[in-house]
Amino acid sequence: MILLFICAVFLFTIMIGVPLVWAILITAILPIFVFDLGYPLQAVYLNLIGGVEPNHFIAIPLFIVAGELMGRGGVGQRIINFAKAAFGFLPGGLGCVVVGASMLFGGISGSAIADSAAIGSVMIPNMAKQGYSKGFAGGLVAAAGTIGIIIPPSIPMLIYGFVGNVSVADLFLAGVVPGLIFGLLFMAVCYYVGKKTKCDPGGATSTPKELWNAFVASAPALFMPVLILGGIFGGIVTPTEAAAVAVVYGFFVTVIIYRDFKLSQLPALFVDSFASPDSC
Repeated sequence: MILLFICAVFLFTIMIGVPLVWAILITAILPIFVFDLGYPLQAVYLNLIGGVEPNHFIAIPLFIVAGELMGRGGVGQRIINFAKAAFGFLPGGLGCVVVGASMLFGGISGSAIADSAAIGSVMIPNMAKQGYSKGFAGGLVAAAGTIGIIIPPSIPMLIYGFVGNVSVADLFLAGVVPGLIFGLLFMAVCYYVGKKTKCDPGGATSTPKELWNAFVASAPALFMPVLILGGIFGGIVTPTEAAAVAVVYGFFVTVIIYRDFKLSQLPALFVDSFASPDSC
């Protein structure tokens, strides 16, 4: 009877639009009153607070802020330019650029949504102009964006590691090879589509100087995952400390090096980072 009541309350609160976190809380507390279970509400409060008390959960909003900083600081365009120099000569080159840029940006933001937003806003119109269907362009950006939660650092991996008491470093290490395989398979599909439809036969091969210049322009951003993962794998910093380092480094890159981000934009960035329920 109690189980049926819990299921009914949960489904009802979800159906009337109650946010999931409050629906779970209501479902947990209401049976205590209805069935007089004798469970003290103080214990519910202590469990609720204790669940979010550990300091390592601070890493999640910090990585979100770091990703927002890099995404708003013009980093996405520089990564796209580097990916174009590296993959633009291939048939289906623009599609390969989307995948390559998503892999690189995913190693910075750790968020699929931030990845897709930063890359898609630039690449979808360009792919449509090249002759790709808008459906394929949008689908590719959405699919390639998921690589951002496989290639470390990954916000969902952080959550799983903290909640499941699993080594975050091991999770990050386990995501590298699958992320690269996903990326290569996506590129193979883009190569096939570009060659078959002839909408994107490929361009001229970049000269070593052009490739080097594109790499140098994006190098400060590309160093972020090296800094984060090197610190974690080397045992120098914990994931929480690495997240703090990522915020400081992201601020330094966007404000001092690239100068694409103004201090006056910080309040809006913090609001968007902490208010969005879909940041990861």
